Amino acid sequence: MKTTILKENLKKGLNIVEKVTGKNLSLPILDNILLKTEGNFLKLSATDLEIGINFWLLAKTEKQGEILVPGKFFNNFIELLNIKQIALEIKNKKNNILNIEYKNQLSQIKGSNIENFPIIPTIEKKEFIEIDGLIFYKALTSVIEVVSFSQNHPEISGIFISFQKNLINIVGTDGS
Repeated sequence: MKTTILKENLKKGLNIVEKVTGKNLSLPILDNILLKTEGNFLKLSATDLEIGINFWLLAKTEKQGEILVPGKFFNNFIELLNIKQIALEIKNKKNNILNIEYKNQLSQIKGSNIENFPIIPTIEKKEFIEIDGLIFYKALTSVIEVVSFSQNHPEISGIFISFQKNLINIVGTDGS
């Protein structure tokens, strides 16, 4: 992989996908973000096995490739850089080392093997429902106060949303 991207764009994408990482102590691979070049795009992917996020950024790609990097560390590192453009490159795929070039300087981040990273399912159907945001927000806020956040009973820690042709049911419970 060899690609060049604007720091501002990379930071925007990292801020979005990094919110999903770092919440699963039993599977440390989920603390990572997958960086993958697809044509002239850099795809950032993260998952916690419940939520998966793919975020594409426009980049100047010279060589295709992919690598897993520690999400929080990579995001914080990019935040500290006072530059406009960043070059990302994997010179030796076996070592899983990401080279980050900026202002005639080079930093390296040790990545992980991508084989262990879970596959984020793709949405195949193109059906969608258009909902007024304010109405949906009011419906969610009226139910969210009832939900019981329990580690012992995670099944009651969420909100059930059922979509039908002309009706949306939103249900939450506290377990009583």
